[in-house]
Amino acid sequence: MVRLALILGCLVLLSGCAGMSTNSQSTPTVTTEMPTTATPASSTPAPTPPTVSVAPTSMELPGIAWAFDGPWPDSARRYVVDQPSTPPLDGTVSAYVWNNGSAARTLSVSLVYGTAGPIYQETVRLPANEALGFRLQEPGQYVLRAEYRNTSGQLRIPIEPSECNDKNYVLRVNQSGEIDDKYTSTLVACMSPTS
Repeated sequence: MVRLALILGCLVLLSGCAGMSTNSQSTPTVTTEMPTTATPASSTPAPTPPTVSVAPTSMELPGIAWAFDGPWPDSARRYVVDQPSTPPLDGTVSAYVWNNGSAARTLSVSLVYGTAGPIYQETVRLPANEALGFRLQEPGQYVLRAEYRNTSGQLRIPIEPSECNDKNYVLRVNQSGEIDDKYTSTLVACMSPTS
């Protein structure tokens, strides 16, 4: 009798460990806990980075003074950064890397958009007193970077969708090969859109 009770006890214990009762046909449920380091899914998708394309030769210079003393330098290359589906800004935002030296220089240049990483990255040879230019027509957060030999510089360029001021951001490689920066802006009171 003791053996029978032990055998029945073991069977009840084993059926309980399996998660099933002997008179039920239910499917066992498995619960998995998410690790605490998981990041919850965002309800808004990440913005699509804008495209970088060669600017038309007829692209006008911004209607604003050059950030440094003197006239606007020649532009070796100009690019437009935008998305065709985005309405144009009321203001003109431009960013330049300028070789302010008396000889041609080879520079590493990149333009980063938000968290998307570089949307433009190239090693360019700029003639003396020439600039590489970008017309930024897509709202967002940009970082323009330039490197020359062992010197580097960067500019953060925030652009709001309601931007109405003309802005000119410049990374300059000066005569001694150091990189400095400047920007100029008009001070127009931007009208906010009405609902």
